[in-house]
Amino acid sequence: MFRPAIQRLRVLLFMALFCATMVFTSIYFTTEDIKDGYDYKIEAARYMEKAMSKLKKFTTNEGKVVDSSYDPLKTGLVFFKDGLEGNLDSKLTTLNPNFAALIVDFFLDAGLKKGDHIAVAFTGSMPGANIAVLSACEAMGIIPTITTSISASNWGACDYSKFSWLDFEMILSELFKYSRSKAASIGKGRDIGIGLSEDDINQIIISSKRNNIDLIYNKNKNLDFHINEKMNIYDQDFSNTKLFVNVGGGVASIGWYPGIKKITGFLSVDSLNILADKKLIHDCIMTRFSNRPNNSVPSLNIIDIENLVKGYLPMITLQKEGGEGVSFKPITGQGILFSEKKYNMLIVIPCLIASLALVLGVGLYSHFQIKKRMTAYEPEKNPEILYPLNFSIRVLFF
Repeated sequence: MFRPAIQRLRVLLFMALFCATMVFTSIYFTTEDIKDGYDYKIEAARYMEKAMSKLKKFTTNEGKVVDSSYDPLKTGLVFFKDGLEGNLDSKLTTLNPNFAALIVDFFLDAGLKKGDHIAVAFTGSMPGANIAVLSACEAMGIIPTITTSISASNWGACDYSKFSWLDFEMILSELFKYSRSKAASIGKGRDIGIGLSEDDINQIIISSKRNNIDLIYNKNKNLDFHINEKMNIYDQDFSNTKLFVNVGGGVASIGWYPGIKKITGFLSVDSLNILADKKLIHDCIMTRFSNRPNNSVPSLNIIDIENLVKGYLPMITLQKEGGEGVSFKPITGQGILFSEKKYNMLIVIPCLIASLALVLGVGLYSHFQIKKRMTAYEPEKNPEILYPLNFSIRVLFF
């Protein structure tokens, strides 16, 4: 019985095997797409890793007990205090050394380069994010002028008696060229500690004295006074600031409107003006920088960590079941921020062309086989071939 090539089992098996081989080849021979700023990102991540190791040694030597039930990465930089609000997953995520690479990414997007000056506002709420900013500055040669709101939300540097952020800055000065705050404030309501206990306020004051940092604190003054004092510090160092970086929810830095706490990442001057028009942000350090008549300055708002890292880093969350541990353990220098596997078009396109050529070639060859057979067909002599010829035509063209 006549069968064209496209109906022969061995031909079909060969075609399937060949196409499968082309698919495997395309998948196997991928290329590594190195991301912009790769060297900076690697260096920043390693700086952050060193900084965290140094701080862990400090906290444990000073009697800090690492509780893996809420510090599963065993950093020694997660603290707990009854009655405070805070998002543990966010704090853990910022303790990923690769978070420093994310800050480098934002710095590059902002157009920063070696020798540029930035203004930085830290809080005690996210030590990991603070360290990441310092690491990115060190890696890229960026010069920061820093002020700090010392108070912290839960899981941050809220043990002011020994482990305030200013204590950490002092330790990190051994590693980073620029790590010390020019001045600090209490933080919280009106930037004078409204909402904190008297004991916490006293411990914060002691912390500033212990670390020889000037404290901007006058409980008889309003928020505007504290904003002005911090702006004076920024302007005293560098009038040509290229970027304002806010970490956390410091009221002097980003104001008290809740809307701004949901807007994270790089904010251009135009976008900040739109936010002000929509009353999502009011008078604060961020708007003071964006409204400068001769040097409008954009901002990087490091807040709402889940949205900030989306598409860049996985969130580090506690395991819901199965005891202690986390859903993800970071590996320094690995991830989409550094490089990404992509299909090699120099491999994929030839493989696709070869597969299509094979299928088309077999199809055309079968078509000519059938055509030749039909030309030579004589019904009176070969009635038995009519059915297979019609069936073959239907398979080929339908």
